[in-house]
Parts: sequence; structure tokens; C-alpha cells
Amino acid sequence: MNDKSEDFWLGVAAFPVAVAAFCGGIILEGFVLSIMWGWFMVPFGLPHITVAWAIGVSVLTSLFQPTPRGKPSSAEFWFALTVKPLLILLIGWIAKQWM
Repeated sequence: MNDKSEDFWLGVAAFPVAVAAFCGGIILEGFVLSIMWGWFMVPFGLPHITVAWAIGVSVLTSLFQPTPRGKPSSAEFWFALTVKPLLILLIGWIAKQWM
């Protein structure tokens, strides 16, 4: 095989992984938002929201935020996709302890 065909098949194999990671990131953000909503918004009398509703809110608000730039292989991309929502959840949990 030549280099062009190897690059092609590598791209074909990476596509489903990228789609799965993207979908997993959206679900993770929705999960984090639903937990944080229950901790901080429900005490103000707002209703609980499901993960599906939180995914919708998260996707809607992401339209107004800058998106991370970079290739899926970059550390910044994977940090924004996985570590950032979990870090936000941890900070929210710490803040909840003082309520």
C-alpha cells in the first residue's frame, strides 16, 4: 500500500471514533448540566430536568460559545470534550457543600 491509501483508511477508521467521542461528549455535558441544575436551580423552585432536556439546553447554549479549535488528536480538543465537564461537576459539588 502507498502512503495515500494508508492515510485514507486511517481517516475512514477514525471517523466513527470521532463521531462516538462527539456524541459521548454531548451526553456527558447533558448529564453534568442535569446534576448541576438539580443542585443549584431546583432550590429556587424550578423543575428538575432530565438528561435529554439538559442535552438540548447544552446544545442550544453551545451555539453562543466559541468551539474548541484543533484536530481530534490534540490535547486541547480532548480536554474540552471530557475533562472540562467533569471538572465543572467537581467544582459544582464543592460549591454545593457550602449551601
